[in-house]
Amino acid sequence: GTMHSCVEFQIKWIKNNIKPINGCEVYLVDDFEEGRNNRFHLILLAKNRKGIDNLFKMSKFAYDSFYRKPIIDLKTIKENNLGEGLVCLSACLAGYIYRNREDERKVDIFIKECLEIFDYFALETQAHKTEEQIELARLCQYYSKKHNVPMVITTDSHYKEEQDIESHSTFVEIGTEREVGETYTDCYLQPYNKLK
Repeated sequence: GTMHSCVEFQIKWIKNNIKPINGCEVYLVDDFEEGRNNRFHLILLAKNRKGIDNLFKMSKFAYDSFYRKPIIDLKTIKENNLGEGLVCLSACLAGYIYRNREDERKVDIFIKECLEIFDYFALETQAHKTEEQIELARLCQYYSKKHNVPMVITTDSHYKEEQDIESHSTFVEIGTEREVGETYTDCYLQPYNKLK
């Protein structure tokens, strides 16, 4: 939800001759003024300098409404023209599409708004072998055909190696003082040959 580590990240990668992709997983709400309970993940990646600038501006808006986690809504992004220079991915199981899977009309509106607001929009599915991820992949295929929107496959990397899952769960529970509410199966840094 923030851009706090962006500069440090960019400096380290440039020093190692690697082109960084700056981005942010934002916490999207239906209404910036009212809704703080239903947060959805949304992935935003900067295509260029304008995109990086807009991510910083978005981060400021998100913190102006700070309540446990920074939040933003599509209306604020659209009204302030903050989608320029950004690639938007629909996100993981905590994203809008999976969380609203029972309401096709809401998902249709969300997709149309994202297509209008951002320079590029794609439906994201992840290469994790859980029933929920399989369901999300099917939903993405359906909406991809319905709206003629491309799909991307990603992996969620929360810990380094497969055997670290229990340590990661403990880390989340201690750090957030809550039980792990998301499925972190296969959320390690997977080698390319395993994803084929």
